Amino acid sequence: MRKTYTKGQIVTMVPELKANQVKYYTEQQVIIPEPYTGEGTGHSREYSIESVFHFSVIAKLAKYSLKLKHIKLIIDILRNIFKPGEIEENIEALNENISLGILTLIITWDDENLIGFISNDGLFYDEMTAFFSEDGKHYPVDLRKRFTDAIILDLTSILENIKF
Repeated sequence: MRKTYTKGQIVTMVPELKANQVKYYTEQQVIIPEPYTGEGTGHSREYSIESVFHFSVIAKLAKYSLKLKHIKLIIDILRNIFKPGEIEENIEALNENISLGILTLIITWDDENLIGFISNDGLFYDEMTAFFSEDGKHYPVDLRKRFTDAIILDLTSILENIKF
């Protein structure tokens, strides 16, 4: 049986997050709680370790004032990057001092699209292929010419900082 976490536990594990933010992102269906398996009403929502990771990413993104639809897109992409159970395996590996390397998510935008890139070696190149975009296309983008702003998230560091 998978371990689950309550809203209170998430706020403890991700100190940058407040309880009302957990509730907001759940109600906006950015984060989906685990299915309720008990009976009756008045139960607490429970979240998987993947949700805890996603809340950690949201906490990092909060300071950039991204639109809700962009935060949803980023979390959906993370769900596609990591296979079921992979986040939990990565956290367990980090707890055993096994290096994961550097996994980085780059998010940039222009007037039309939010575009993201994944780097699994910590390096960025002048031209990279978009891993995801709002328009759903995967195409090469010259990072030097097209964009002036970018958000760079060290996903490995986010995994390391989840407090148990």
